[in-house]
Amino acid sequence: MSMPLDVLEMEICRWSANLTAAEARWLGLLAEFDRRRGWDVPGCLSCAAWLAWQTSLDLRTAHEKVRVAHALQAHPRLAAEMATGALSYAKVRAISRIANVDNVDMLIEFALAATSNQVEQFVTAYRRHEPDQESAETRAHRERSVTIRDDGAASTITIRLPAEAAAVVMGCVDLFLSDTSLAERLTARRADAVLAMASQAVAHYAEDVTVDDTYLATIHLTPDVFDDETEHDHAHEHGADESRVGRGTCCVAPGDGLGADPVSVPRKSARRILCDAVVQGFRHGDDDQTSVGRGRRTVSKRLKRSLRLRDRGCRFPGCTHTVWVDAHHIVHWLDHGPTVPTNLVSLCRRHHRLVHEAGWTITGNPNSELWFHSPRGARLAAQPLNVAGDPDDVERHQRTARDGRCQWQGDTLDLPYAVAVITGNEHLHRRQRTRRTPQEE
Repeated sequence: MSMPLDVLEMEICRWSANLTAAEARWLGLLAEFDRRRGWDVPGCLSCAAWLAWQTSLDLRTAHEKVRVAHALQAHPRLAAEMATGALSYAKVRAISRIANVDNVDMLIEFALAATSNQVEQFVTAYRRHEPDQESAETRAHRERSVTIRDDGAASTITIRLPAEAAAVVMGCVDLFLSDTSLAERLTARRADAVLAMASQAVAHYAEDVTVDDTYLATIHLTPDVFDDETEHDHAHEHGADESRVGRGTCCVAPGDGLGADPVSVPRKSARRILCDAVVQGFRHGDDDQTSVGRGRRTVSKRLKRSLRLRDRGCRFPGCTHTVWVDAHHIVHWLDHGPTVPTNLVSLCRRHHRLVHEAGWTITGNPNSELWFHSPRGARLAAQPLNVAGDPDDVERHQRTARDGRCQWQGDTLDLPYAVAVITGNEHLHRRQRTRRTPQEE
């Protein structure tokens, strides 16, 4: 027998409240996990990166979860209202962007009486409310961004720029508008113009770029600088005088290295710098003879495009970075490793540094499967373990259908009035707080 509609409706609202309460508990655990840096294992860049990897969230959502988790810790009443199911995650996520000690109580009261859509409208209006034009321009510059979302057959690119920068971009787009397709709507013609701009830029980007030596860094090396470290490690283990063990030196100077004193860099850092580089250096021999050489060990643009298509971003387990990615030689060309796809893998800048300077190693075939090994020899799993959930854990929060219903009474939202009231009270509370003496606090 099917459930009566009125009972089904009550169950939906009750389970909604239980899910909200369970998520409040989960966010509390997440904030504690981040505070204790439980995610800080070798290779993991942040709590959000760990969360995205381990719980199959996209990275942007994971960042929001971590941010909201800390907001709940900072504002206990906000956490308490969510724990009862009264404030949904959508409402908490919105008001936590602007909540502070002077306005959080009023924001909660407003959110309880409004829909999630109204709360989002209010937060947008609040953030646009600036005391002066200079503050508005500063915020606009700080929030500039470009994002892309894949929607199957199409993609959505969103560009957020300060007003004057946006005017420059749109002026350039209009220069590329086609006069041969006036029957098309303006938005479609502008989309074609953006593609024409990109094509024009690519056309002028030559396959081989001549590098001005002014922008090169010169690395000064001694003959044994890249020798095997076995001798050094052996001496260290047996208490020998390390200063007598040949390790060599690495120094980096800007430009041609003649106008400034070289700066010493660690051996592993030098290997990272040289992983994909134009090499032009001086090798100082034991007999004070100096040889000058120039070799090219860079990954060509054609090969880099092939790596991008194959790797789709950084290959380090759990990493989702797709930009600012380096081509890394698994076997360094200093160790006679070839610059070929089977010896190259894409790594983001931070993981590239980790592999070269933190002792990580890579084995396997980049065309199929790779394994990343920590300095202690542990192999990092490519996929996290699957953990089954239990709906009874959600049911134990014992929320009612009333807890899961929105408390909006149908009245019209007067957005300017709501912003003026809350910002006015916020400024009043702030002035009162700053006037207090240390004894009163």
